[in-house]
Amino acid sequence: FMKKAISTQSVIILISTALALIISLFIGKDLSSSFYVNTLLINLTFIGDAFFAFGIVFFLQYFFHNKKKALSLLMALVICLITIQVIKNLAYGSSTLQLFFEAGVINDTGEILKNTNVISSHTAVAFTLAGFFILNKKSFLSIITLIVIATLVAFSRVILVGDSIVCLFFGTVPAIISFVYLKQINKIQKAINNTIYKLREKILFPQPKVNV
Repeated sequence: FMKKAISTQSVIILISTALALIISLFIGKDLSSSFYVNTLLINLTFIGDAFFAFGIVFFLQYFFHNKKKALSLLMALVICLITIQVIKNLAYGSSTLQLFFEAGVINDTGEILKNTNVISSHTAVAFTLAGFFILNKKSFLSIITLIVIATLVAFSRVILVGDSIVCLFFGTVPAIISFVYLKQINKIQKAINNTIYKLREKILFPQPKVNV
C-alpha cells in the first residue's frame, strides 16, 4: 500500500521549529538583546506559562465541547503544579508549606523572597502539554514536533532567565508524573468505551439462541 504523503503544513511546522531550535541554541545570550530573538524567545516561553495551559483547558471545554479532554488536561496540570511546589519546598527546606513562583517564594506576609531557582516551571508545563497532545496524536512527525517545541521552551528559559540545565532536568519530573497519569486515564477511558460498546452490541444485536 502506498504511504500517505507528508502534508505541506507538517513540513512548514517542522522547518519552523527546526529554525527556532537553531536560533535558540546557537545565537545564545550574546545576541538575546536582539528584538527579533527576544520576540521569538518570549513567544516560545509563553507556551510554558500556566495561564496559557489553563487557556487550552478553557478552549477544550467551551469551544470544542470536549469535557473529558478538558478535565484530563486540567487534572494533569494540577498534578504538575503541585509536584513543582513539593520539589521547591523540599529543595528550599521550608519548615512550613510555602507557595513558590518560578524564582521567588510568596511567604505568609505576601513578601516576595528571591531564591536561586531549582526547577523550571515553564519546562514542566510545556512538557505536560506536549505529553497531553502526544497521547492524542498518531503521526510520528506530530510527536517529534511537539517534543521539539517543548524543548525549545526549556532552552528559552536558559537564555531569558538563566535557568541551569539542572533546572530543566527537574522540570521534566512533574511532566513525567502527569504523563503517567494521562496514560492511565486514557487506558481507563478506552476500557470503559469498549465495555459500553460491547453492552450496546449485546442489547441492540442479541445473538439468536441455537436449539440443540
